[in-house]
Amino acid sequence: MKKSVWLFILLLMILNFFYIKPIGTLILIGRGIVFLAMELLWLFIGVTYYKADTHNPLQKAPKYKFVGLLYLFLIPSMIMATSLFNQTWTQNLITYRTFSLFLAIPAFFHVVPSEKDVIKACTWIVILIAVITILHTYIAPELFFEDVRITEIMWKIRHGMTSDFLYPTEGLEFLVILLYYYCGRLYKNFNNRDMLKAMALFLILAVFQSRSNLFPAMLILGFTIINSRGINVYIKSFVAILSLSVLIFGLGDMIAKLLADTQRELSTSYNPRVVALDYFFDLKNKGIPEIIFGTGAISFQTSDYVSNLQAMHIHYSDLGFIGFWHQFGILPIGIFIYCLIRGFVKARGIPLYIKYIALHITICGATISYFDTPIRDIWFCLFYYLYWYYRVRTGGKPRKRIHIPSLSADSSHT
Repeated sequence: MKKSVWLFILLLMILNFFYIKPIGTLILIGRGIVFLAMELLWLFIGVTYYKADTHNPLQKAPKYKFVGLLYLFLIPSMIMATSLFNQTWTQNLITYRTFSLFLAIPAFFHVVPSEKDVIKACTWIVILIAVITILHTYIAPELFFEDVRITEIMWKIRHGMTSDFLYPTEGLEFLVILLYYYCGRLYKNFNNRDMLKAMALFLILAVFQSRSNLFPAMLILGFTIINSRGINVYIKSFVAILSLSVLIFGLGDMIAKLLADTQRELSTSYNPRVVALDYFFDLKNKGIPEIIFGTGAISFQTSDYVSNLQAMHIHYSDLGFIGFWHQFGILPIGIFIYCLIRGFVKARGIPLYIKYIALHITICGATISYFDTPIRDIWFCLFYYLYWYYRVRTGGKPRKRIHIPSLSADSSHT
């Protein structure tokens, strides 16, 4: 089995197989615990299936350091959960179960998928997102499991009452990796093929109206085109103007609506994110231990605290780093921010697209960058792996390269 296939199947599991029946209905069991067990089993299969290459420098990379520190830094928030809500340690382990997906980091370092493997897997996922979207939204919705909210939205779409939603909207984080890969190639050497691929991926983001991903992607894509090498300045200006014209005239109404919605939401106190922001930063009602260590991840079985917050439209995942800090404290979010800053500031010899990914996750720090969901966890794990993939290869310097046997090919089991 090729490593790209192994990684692709992992991403499919992370996306719950797009909720295709009957496997999609497993999400109802134990709040997704069946899928989590499948994902961890698949990581274990990868570690046992692919033999460790002791001559590969990546085997000596700090594959356990981040994971070990993360788990260590989560312990104080568990103590807070027990102290504030009398949550048992057994329940703590159950409630914190999603963090077990960060074991993907040591698994990736053992399997050592190449950059080509990662890009292939992300490409297949993006193609599936497009196909599944058409099937689910317009052709065969009966093939997919839908919860009550999705069912209502789908009914409105099919009866022409709204066009503001396409399903699925999950998995766009892996599209971002692919988009920035082609942006990095464009920056290094402009060519029409990579330009078309980058614009097509950006168009998908625009069609899905994923504001959190769309705005940083627009900035980074624009920066890439303006500063790309290997293209005459006049041609570059023409391409930039043409691309901008396509965005304005082809997607102008959609982008204007998104901007208007964003401005309206930020200016009203009734917006869920504004309400959540006010609540999380109400430091007067928090003790010093809560500010430093968080309140912990509280189970619905332990207390109605989280359900009460949700009734007020306060959701941790709506505010990325901020919601994560409120739950888990300064230390865990600090290690994420440290790795991201290191990824785009101090990463000598690291490809531009990896820096783009780090910058994108950081820009989205107040929206989607919340690391207690399977998709965002694996998104970060892929960034972290790719960072060290090149960090080890270059030794942290642009000219001194270390040969890694499996970097150049889409490797299979040996």
